[in-house]
Amino acid sequence: MAIHSVWANESKTIMAVVFEGQWTWDEYFASVDERTVMMDSVNHQVDFIVDFRDSAPLPKMALKNLAKAAQQTHPNQGMTVIVGATKKTIARALEIFSRTFYDLSFVNNNEEAFKLIEGARQVSVAA
Repeated sequence: MAIHSVWANESKTIMAVVFEGQWTWDEYFASVDERTVMMDSVNHQVDFIVDFRDSAPLPKMALKNLAKAAQQTHPNQGMTVIVGATKKTIARALEIFSRTFYDLSFVNNNEEAFKLIEGARQVSVAA
């Protein structure tokens, strides 16, 4: 599968989702099922770092499938940080998705993603 989901830290509060090469929407939705099982194994918020740096352009029917994806949220789902969405087709589709369905943050690398999540958690605790 060209989409890999792994825990990014020992406390299982951050999940890394890595897109590599060409992938299909069937593979994407299979990976959603995999992430659901992983999130069901914990009872706390899980933030996501989604890495598109090595991804091919989005498959056809992106907006339709992204809309479907937005309806499949999990109660433990926290913020989503997108790494490397520099290819115009990916960046534009995700920008539209972000404005339409829920907020996404965009960064250039994993270090920036971890800092953004940590900052958001500190603000959340202080509030």
